[in-house]
Amino acid sequence: MSATTILTCVAVICLWGAGAYFDKAALERLDSHHLFLARFYLFFVILLMPMVLYFDEIRLAVWRADRRVLWMLAGSVTLPLLGVFLYYRALASAEASKVVPFCAAFPLFTMLLATLFLKEPLTGSKVAGTVLVVAGTLLLSRP
Repeated sequence: MSATTILTCVAVICLWGAGAYFDKAALERLDSHHLFLARFYLFFVILLMPMVLYFDEIRLAVWRADRRVLWMLAGSVTLPLLGVFLYYRALASAEASKVVPFCAAFPLFTMLLATLFLKEPLTGSKVAGTVLVVAGTLLLSRP
């Protein structure tokens, strides 16, 4: 990975880590169902202007793309959305310091799918990294 990509990933880690803190703090004041809906309502409000400004460009890009892209878009929206809903339920019922690392093991599943269906190579470093992630997740989820 390039230095720019690594820095971008570090920023993602920091932002997602801070987001998990705010998620847990909000769950002290809202139940998981209301937080889930409120979060996506706020996403909608924030993204409404770009959605309106770029509507025609997005519509044309999707229209011109392979028809399978519609199924891909449906999966890329609905599956993570269900994951966020379940994440809030788990976060509401346990410590953030245990739930977040456990749920953060999702790249393992992504790596498996990418290897099987996208034909990405499975290297020794990926296997070693996977073992470390699983071990770390197990250690952090222990009492």
